[in-house]
Amino acid sequence: MDDESHADHGDHLTAFRDLNPFLLNILTADSKARAAEVFQWYEITEVEFVKYFPEYAKRVQGLPGDTP
Repeated sequence: MDDESHADHGDHLTAFRDLNPFLLNILTADSKARAAEVFQWYEITEVEFVKYFPEYAKRVQGLPGDTP
């Protein structure tokens, strides 16, 4: 993997085996609070999430905000 693609999702999400569960957890999140928990689990900031996964960020933006 070259340096540029390695930097695309941060060190912790470059492996396909790490990226798939992350995206699955985001897709099954039922609230913004749950999505925030997923960010913490995978050590990704909300800013990184929006930058690297804009389509998923749009989905999270439409979730209710309160309860995890």
